Amino acid sequence: MERPDDFDSIFFNEVMKPQTIIAMKKHDQHEVNPWSDLYDVNSIKAMFNITVEFGLDMTVFVQGTFERCNPADYKGQVLGEHIVITENNNKLMIMVPTTIANWMLREYQIMGEEIQTFDEEINMIALIERDLPEGPENIPFSFCLFYKF
Repeated sequence: MERPDDFDSIFFNEVMKPQTIIAMKKHDQHEVNPWSDLYDVNSIKAMFNITVEFGLDMTVFVQGTFERCNPADYKGQVLGEHIVITENNNKLMIMVPTTIANWMLREYQIMGEEIQTFDEEINMIALIERDLPEGPENIPFSFCLFYKF
């Protein structure tokens, strides 16, 4: 039978004795880190786009994808005036200025529907509502705003 001191000496020599430590590989600072773009956490996804055509009249095209599972307020600007799209009670809420610079909102068209005329006061915010369809998590939307000089 081994003595308790024998166990301690065997344990120390086999388990606890100093081991050779191998230095870690030094990485070049210009080396690409494969963990930096894991699951696209550093990417930007465009969900909303505004295109403006100028002339005697101004046409503002707005298109995007509304994310139903995590809705956000989509905000954009045309010549410093804000356009905001949001969701409230399963309705798409579109807030647009009635006046942008010297152009006044006269007509609008939402998602292929008929063109609607608009006769409101200048320098106001117009609220346009549409029911959101049931179904997919991402809902495409588009509308045109027709401003007259």
